[in-house]
Amino acid sequence: MKLFEKKIKAVKQFQKRTDEIVLDAIEEQKHIVFAMNFHDQLDQDGVNSDNVQLQSYNPYSPAYLKRKQQQRKYRGYVDLRQEGNFAQSGKLNRRPKEIEIDNTDFKKDYLVGMYGEEILGLTDDNLEIMKEEFVQPKLVEELRKAVES
Repeated sequence: MKLFEKKIKAVKQFQKRTDEIVLDAIEEQKHIVFAMNFHDQLDQDGVNSDNVQLQSYNPYSPAYLKRKQQQRKYRGYVDLRQEGNFAQSGKLNRRPKEIEIDNTDFKKDYLVGMYGEEILGLTDDNLEIMKEEFVQPKLVEELRKAVES
């Protein structure tokens, strides 16, 4: 019976640590989080975390559109890529029970003002990918360690 009591105690301790484990898993894959947010969503798809086209918030001005077209950088939708500094300035702010995507680029406030806070976040599809590919395996690994110890 002592063995089962030890295992139950290990599982209870694991349960107390689940938030921490989830946040650790996300931080360990921050390069994936940034790629999903800044490259896939904002640059490739032109959508925010609600999966809404940025163009619907604030389309390019005619002069800026002409400049993007002349530079052969216009993709048919609003994207937030000019030189890549915004995409390279992502950071994660960790709180006790959540992680927030943030940005240190000087254009952050301007872009958030134009396109909303939702430009800093993952779509439901990307959140599901993070959960399935990184968070769940980390939880299983940590539970296994706890029970086997």
